[in-house]
Order: sequence, then C-alpha cells, then structure tokens
Amino acid sequence: MATYKFDKRLLTVTDLQNILIALAKLNEWTLDDQTRMTLDKIRALLPQAHGPANFSVSNAPTTGRQQLAVLRKKLLAAIQQSTLVRITYVDRLRHQTVRRIEPYQLVYRNASWYLLAYSLERNAFRTFKLARIVTLTILESTLVKRELPPTSTDQPVPTDFKLVKLTVLVKKDVRDKLIEGIDTEPLVEVNQTHYQTTFVIPDNEYGYRYIAEFGTSLQVFSPALFKAHYKTWLLQIIQHDQTL
Repeated sequence: MATYKFDKRLLTVTDLQNILIALAKLNEWTLDDQTRMTLDKIRALLPQAHGPANFSVSNAPTTGRQQLAVLRKKLLAAIQQSTLVRITYVDRLRHQTVRRIEPYQLVYRNASWYLLAYSLERNAFRTFKLARIVTLTILESTLVKRELPPTSTDQPVPTDFKLVKLTVLVKKDVRDKLIEGIDTEPLVEVNQTHYQTTFVIPDNEYGYRYIAEFGTSLQVFSPALFKAHYKTWLLQIIQHDQTL
C-alpha cells in the first residue's frame, strides 16, 4: 500500500479536530482496524495543549448498533475481497428468503444502511437494508465483478405509501432526540415546556413507530388523516396484546 507524508503545518488544530470527528464516525460504522490506526496517527499530530484534556472523540460504537457495525465490517471485507455471501433476509412485507449475492457497495441513506448487491436467484441487482439481514455467511467462491447499472447507488423508493408533513408539539426534554433523529423545520417555543415544529415522515408503520417512540412527549396536530391512521395502528397493537 502506498504511503504519503504531508506538512502538518498545512492543517490547523481545527482542521485536525474535524478530521478526527469524521474518522471517529467512520470507525463507528465500520469497526475497521485501519481506520483506528489512522485515528491514532491524527491524534498524534495535535499539539499537546489540544490533547485529551481539551478535546475527546469516542470511537466506540453505540451498544444498540453493535450488531449492525459487525455486519457492516463483514460485508465491507467481502466487497474488498470480491467474495460471494449468503444472507437470510426479511423484506418489508415480512417474507423471509435465503439469497446468494455478490456484494458491491454499502450505501448510507436517510439514517439507514443498505447493501447494493447482485442477487444470483433474481439475476438482477438488488438493494438490501442491513437491518433486515438476519444471518450472513461468507462463502468461499469469488466473483467476477459486474458493471454497475447507472442508477445502482440510488435508494429504491417504495410506492405503497406517501410522505406527509406533520405539525407537532414536542416537550423540550426530548428536543435532542427529535433533532438527532429527523430533519425538522426550526423549533418554535410555545411555552416553558414545549416547542412546535414540522417535519416530513412516511405515512406507514415505520412513521408510526417513530412517533410512538416519544410516548406522551410528542403530540401530532396535523394532518388529520395521519392522526387517524396512527390511532388505528395503536388500537391494532392494543387489540393484539389483548389476544396474547
């Protein structure tokens, strides 16, 4: 592997800190040893006055995302080594299948990770959401790389739901959770305990699950049709629990 040297005077302390932040996030996603080594090298370039006491970057993955991070690391290795893999996959309609695939690219879109791969069963390129991969086995067979289709890096757009713009009232103590999880318009202070804002969300089970995570800390004002769908979904959950 080629190595390069550069004059560290070309980079300010702020430049180095920004690079550390980006690499730390990349390492959280990939758990890659080379990325960790690069992080250590960049830290060594920081002046002593800007050491751990003044600036800290954690490269430990979030506990709840550890499984996905391990999956990404295995898939990245398979991509780099041009190796076939076998996955057990559950699609959005809850159908579980076993696929042999040629992995080509990891794609991060809209807070989710996807794998662009060629499905040998379907004889076509497919996009798989990593969170729906139940099992992964690295096979011994190697692949001859195919030419990617022009639109292969685009996330497929589902057609069985529409996006809606919600107006919500949210408690101030969950402000951080809201703005870290979704793109919102500016939060307008309503009183000492609440903000009002708007954001776009899918009008389907994924959107309802996101809203439900806030419990009583978030109230949907409009649109009325989304509220009706959301209430129906909640009632279905209650009825299901009563049958258990």
